Amino acid sequence: MRRLTPEQQAKVDGWLFEEQLSHAEVSERCLSELGVRLNKSGVGRYCRQEQGLRARRKMSLGSGYVALMEGMNEAALRALERVEIGNDPKTLAEYARVLVAARQEANHALRATTTREKFEFDAATACLVHQVRVQSIVEDEALDDGQRIMKIREELFGPDLPE
Repeated sequence: MRRLTPEQQAKVDGWLFEEQLSHAEVSERCLSELGVRLNKSGVGRYCRQEQGLRARRKMSLGSGYVALMEGMNEAALRALERVEIGNDPKTLAEYARVLVAARQEANHALRATTTREKFEFDAATACLVHQVRVQSIVEDEALDDGQRIMKIREELFGPDLPE
Protein backbone atom coordinates (compact mmCIF):
# COMPACT_ATOMS: atom_id res chain seq x y z
CA MET A 1 0.00 0.00 0.00
CA ARG A 2 3.09 2.23 0.05
CA ARG A 3 2.63 3.06 -3.63
CA LEU A 4 -0.65 4.88 -3.03
CA THR A 5 -1.02 8.61 -2.59
CA PRO A 6 -3.02 9.77 0.45
CA GLU A 7 -6.02 10.40 -1.81
CA GLN A 8 -5.79 6.91 -3.30
CA GLN A 9 -5.41 5.36 0.15
CA ALA A 10 -8.53 7.23 1.30
CA LYS A 11 -10.42 5.68 -1.63
CA VAL A 12 -9.16 2.21 -0.71
CA ASP A 13 -10.18 2.79 2.93
CA GLY A 14 -13.64 3.81 1.76
CA TRP A 15 -13.99 0.67 -0.34
CA LEU A 16 -12.82 -1.54 2.52
CA PHE A 17 -14.43 0.03 5.56
CA GLU A 18 -17.46 1.92 4.27
CA GLU A 19 -18.56 -0.07 1.23
CA GLN A 20 -17.09 -3.26 2.76
CA LEU A 21 -15.97 -4.66 -0.56
CA SER A 22 -14.06 -7.94 -0.67
CA HIS A 23 -10.29 -7.89 -0.97
CA ALA A 24 -10.57 -9.16 -4.55
CA GLU A 25 -13.01 -6.36 -5.47
CA VAL A 26 -10.71 -3.74 -3.94
CA SER A 27 -7.77 -5.21 -5.84
CA GLU A 28 -9.75 -5.00 -9.11
CA ARG A 29 -10.86 -1.41 -8.45
CA CYS A 30 -7.29 -0.37 -7.64
CA LEU A 31 -6.22 -1.57 -11.07
CA SER A 32 -9.21 -0.22 -13.02
CA GLU A 33 -9.77 3.11 -11.22
CA LEU A 34 -6.36 3.98 -9.77
CA GLY A 35 -4.06 2.24 -12.23
CA VAL A 36 -2.23 0.52 -9.36
CA ARG A 37 -1.76 -3.26 -9.24
CA LEU A 38 -2.35 -4.68 -5.75
CA ASN A 39 -2.89 -8.36 -5.13
CA LYS A 40 -5.77 -9.40 -2.89
CA SER A 41 -3.50 -10.88 -0.20
CA GLY A 42 -1.73 -7.51 0.12
CA VAL A 43 -5.11 -5.79 0.43
CA GLY A 44 -6.06 -8.35 3.09
CA ARG A 45 -2.88 -7.70 5.10
CA TYR A 46 -3.47 -3.95 4.88
CA CYS A 47 -7.12 -4.38 5.94
CA ARG A 48 -6.20 -6.43 9.04
CA GLN A 49 -3.45 -4.01 9.99
CA GLU A 50 -5.72 -0.99 9.58
CA GLN A 51 -8.53 -2.65 11.56
CA GLY A 52 -6.09 -3.24 14.42
CA LEU A 53 -4.93 0.38 14.32
CA ARG A 54 -8.50 1.64 14.27
CA ALA A 55 -9.47 -0.60 17.20
CA ARG A 56 -6.47 0.58 19.26
CA ARG A 57 -7.24 4.21 18.40
CA LYS A 58 -10.85 3.73 19.40
CA MET A 59 -9.90 2.03 22.67
CA SER A 60 -7.50 4.84 23.58
CA LEU A 61 -10.24 7.44 23.12
CA GLY A 62 -12.52 6.16 25.84
CA SER A 63 -13.18 3.30 28.14
CA GLY A 64 -11.18 0.39 26.76
CA TYR A 65 -13.74 -2.20 27.81
CA VAL A 66 -16.70 -0.34 26.32
CA ALA A 67 -14.77 0.31 23.12
CA LEU A 68 -13.79 -3.36 22.92
CA MET A 69 -17.41 -4.47 23.34
CA GLU A 70 -18.59 -1.97 20.74
CA GLY A 71 -15.91 -3.23 18.35
CA MET A 72 -17.02 -6.82 18.91
CA ASN A 73 -20.62 -5.76 18.33
CA GLU A 74 -19.69 -4.09 15.04
CA ALA A 75 -17.65 -7.11 13.95
CA ALA A 76 -20.54 -9.45 14.73
CA LEU A 77 -22.93 -7.27 12.72
CA ARG A 78 -20.52 -7.21 9.76
CA ALA A 79 -20.14 -11.00 9.97
CA LEU A 80 -23.90 -11.40 10.14
CA GLU A 81 -24.30 -9.36 6.94
CA ARG A 82 -21.97 -11.74 5.09
CA VAL A 83 -23.36 -15.02 6.42
CA GLU A 84 -26.18 -16.77 4.63
CA ILE A 85 -28.54 -17.68 7.44
CA GLY A 86 -31.34 -18.72 5.16
CA ASN A 87 -34.16 -20.34 7.06
CA ASP A 88 -32.05 -21.32 10.07
CA PRO A 89 -33.67 -19.59 13.07
CA LYS A 90 -31.27 -21.36 15.46
CA THR A 91 -28.24 -19.61 13.91
CA LEU A 92 -30.05 -16.29 13.88
CA ALA A 93 -30.98 -16.76 17.56
CA GLU A 94 -27.32 -17.50 18.44
CA TYR A 95 -26.16 -14.30 16.72
CA ALA A 96 -28.89 -12.31 18.45
CA ARG A 97 -27.87 -13.76 21.84
CA VAL A 98 -24.26 -12.71 21.31
CA LEU A 99 -25.26 -9.21 20.23
CA VAL A 100 -27.63 -8.78 23.19
CA ALA A 101 -24.97 -10.00 25.63
CA ALA A 102 -22.43 -7.59 24.17
CA ARG A 103 -24.86 -4.68 24.49
CA GLN A 104 -25.69 -5.65 28.10
CA GLU A 105 -21.99 -5.78 28.98
CA ALA A 106 -21.45 -2.34 27.45
CA ASN A 107 -24.43 -0.96 29.37
CA HIS A 108 -23.14 -2.43 32.66
CA ALA A 109 -19.71 -0.90 32.06
CA LEU A 110 -21.26 2.48 31.28
CA ARG A 111 -23.45 2.28 34.38
CA ALA A 112 -20.42 1.46 36.57
CA THR A 113 -18.47 4.38 35.11
CA THR A 114 -21.37 6.75 35.68
CA THR A 115 -21.82 5.54 39.27
CA ARG A 116 -18.14 6.08 39.99
CA GLU A 117 -18.19 9.58 38.48
CA LYS A 118 -21.25 10.47 40.57
CA PHE A 119 -19.56 9.21 43.73
CA GLU A 120 -16.40 11.21 42.96
CA PHE A 121 -18.46 14.35 42.30
CA ASP A 122 -20.45 13.88 45.51
CA ALA A 123 -17.23 13.32 47.50
CA ALA A 124 -15.63 16.45 46.05
CA THR A 125 -18.79 18.45 46.78
CA ALA A 126 -18.86 17.18 50.37
CA CYS A 127 -15.19 18.12 50.80
CA LEU A 128 -15.91 21.65 49.66
CA VAL A 129 -18.99 21.99 51.87
CA HIS A 130 -17.20 20.58 54.93
CA GLN A 131 -13.79 22.10 54.22
CA VAL A 132 -13.47 24.02 57.53
CA ARG A 133 -14.45 21.04 59.70
CA VAL A 134 -12.19 18.67 57.74
CA GLN A 135 -9.27 21.09 58.12
CA SER A 136 -9.76 21.18 61.90
CA ILE A 137 -9.78 17.35 62.00
CA VAL A 138 -6.55 17.25 59.95
CA GLU A 139 -4.89 19.71 62.32
CA ASP A 140 -5.95 17.83 65.50
CA GLU A 141 -2.64 16.40 66.76
CA ALA A 142 -4.39 14.20 69.33
CA LEU A 143 -5.61 11.92 66.51
CA ASP A 144 -3.54 9.35 64.63
CA ASP A 145 -3.98 8.95 60.83
CA GLY A 146 -6.57 6.18 61.11
CA GLN A 147 -8.69 8.21 63.53
CA ARG A 148 -8.42 11.28 61.29
CA ILE A 149 -9.61 9.29 58.28
CA MET A 150 -12.57 7.85 60.21
CA LYS A 151 -13.60 11.30 61.52
CA ILE A 152 -13.30 12.87 58.05
CA ARG A 153 -15.27 10.00 56.56
CA GLU A 154 -17.99 10.47 59.18
CA GLU A 155 -18.01 14.24 58.57
CA LEU A 156 -18.38 13.85 54.82
CA PHE A 157 -20.74 10.88 54.58
CA GLY A 158 -22.55 10.74 57.93
CA PRO A 159 -22.23 8.61 61.07
CA ASP A 160 -24.01 5.43 59.88
CA LEU A 161 -21.39 4.04 57.52
CA PRO A 162 -20.35 0.39 57.29
CA GLU A 163 -16.85 -0.38 58.58
